[in-house]
Amino acid sequence: MDVLATIRVKELMPKLRKVKLVPENMTFEEFRKMFSSTEQHYFPVIDRENRLTGIFSINDIRGILFDRAIGNVVIMKDIANPNIIFTTPSEYLSEVLKKFTIRNLHRLPVVREDDHRILLGMLDRREVIQYYNEMVEKIKSGQHRVNIDSNHEVSQLENIPVARAMKRKITTIPEDMPLNELIDFAYHSKFNSFPVVDSRNELVGILSIMDCQKFLGEETAKHLRAKDIATRHVVTVTEDESLLSALAKITNGDFSILPVVDKQNPKSLRGVISRRDIMSAYEDIIVKKASGI
Repeated sequence: MDVLATIRVKELMPKLRKVKLVPENMTFEEFRKMFSSTEQHYFPVIDRENRLTGIFSINDIRGILFDRAIGNVVIMKDIANPNIIFTTPSEYLSEVLKKFTIRNLHRLPVVREDDHRILLGMLDRREVIQYYNEMVEKIKSGQHRVNIDSNHEVSQLENIPVARAMKRKITTIPEDMPLNELIDFAYHSKFNSFPVVDSRNELVGILSIMDCQKFLGEETAKHLRAKDIATRHVVTVTEDESLLSALAKITNGDFSILPVVDKQNPKSLRGVISRRDIMSAYEDIIVKKASGI
């Protein structure tokens, strides 16, 4: 039996996240001020009756985030995607995980069964993975009577090494890059997070767009460099670790990427692996299973 196919979203209701809601008539300038004080990645958009009309993520606005010219011209209704991918309390987690995977989403809105425009909260992908891991541990210890099918898609990730899904050609940031260059670099890049390296090309930290946006508008920020704002305690993986292990690390820390390092030298950067890379492998498993391969 598929463990996730026995669990409904309603069992995770206490873990739903309450998020800041964005009025659809809010200007982008007003939103930018709101964004600078939150670490939220997904933003539900509501009308005057507090009913969902759309949603957008940081990825949707990265191209205009630092563009001051559109501040009062654009309102959030123009940016939000009205085609909302959501779940309900009665849906099984197996279906929810497929939505996360195929759409490459980190969080899903949970809405009322009888009215899909009433938001109950946001379900985090890592909560689903964590719940799955907890259930597996209970099963292994005999506390739960469910048999895990060894062909279950998620369990098969344990048999695939990181080396098979990682990217070896990567974009890094020199530790001495000034903040103003960082912002311009991030603006023109398709990635959200970057390994930070020293003059020997050794890993010294990791930096995200969220790290940069915290210093927007601060006078003292112009003297900052990448090494000053990068996260120094980096969670990494090695090439021979499983994709399931990498997925657990990414979801537990809510990371965009994980640096892949040499097993003997954790400062030697071999590449990176992202949630998308892992989910592509997961999607391949789903497709092969559906095709009977």
